Amino acid sequence: MERAFLMKLDEISVIVPALNEAGNLSQTAEAIFNAVHGLPVCLEILLINDGSRDETGSLANQLAGRYSEIRVIHHSEPKGLGFCYREGIRRATYPRVVMIPGDNEIEETSIRRMFEASVMCDSVLLFIGNTSVRSPVRRLISSFYVQLLNFLFGLKIRYYNGPCILSKERVREVMLSTDGFGYMSAIVVQLAKMGVSLHEVEMRLKPRTYGQTKFFTFRNIWSVLTMLVRLYYKIYLSPQRRRWYTNVS
Repeated sequence: MERAFLMKLDEISVIVPALNEAGNLSQTAEAIFNAVHGLPVCLEILLINDGSRDETGSLANQLAGRYSEIRVIHHSEPKGLGFCYREGIRRATYPRVVMIPGDNEIEETSIRRMFEASVMCDSVLLFIGNTSVRSPVRRLISSFYVQLLNFLFGLKIRYYNGPCILSKERVREVMLSTDGFGYMSAIVVQLAKMGVSLHEVEMRLKPRTYGQTKFFTFRNIWSVLTMLVRLYYKIYLSPQRRRWYTNVS
């Protein structure tokens, strides 16, 4: 009985969005497969070509031809990380989901630690252990963002935007319709306010060798700000808030 329970928990759909990541996508897929080698984890990988203008789309098709676990979704134009995540949730076959960006920034050993933790924990969050790999400006913005979320919602989470292994049904209960970078923050905050136990695991990042981050655009920053306003209203001001959250003042 216990073994069957574990196997059910360890069926995980991995959403891999990629926007102009032709130089990183193959390594990302290989790192995911290597990370679960020897673990009681059954995967499917949803590669999402999010409107790329380089060879990402054709490379994704080649990977799908090589690995039966991979399915490919193509967007004719960029939709954003939040959109990719929501589409992945909708198309996922397995009961738990995680999104790992196709930029090959996460060390393979960190991905493996995440999957090892998933064997014992329902919900797993990754936080950055080697923040020095990021630029000083990005570290400052990230630190401020984490402190702001923890202050606004009374939490002590170390990082909100990393990969998270979560229940697909739980995510569907709380997901906001945001296409920007704040999609995971909104989910993590709401699950924490609902009393869901979130197990945090350290991850280490690698410097980018191809492409550049897509965060620093006005559209992404504005989407994060509007998400925060909507999230605060939903948790603290909405008439239905106590139906969803057990620990709100």
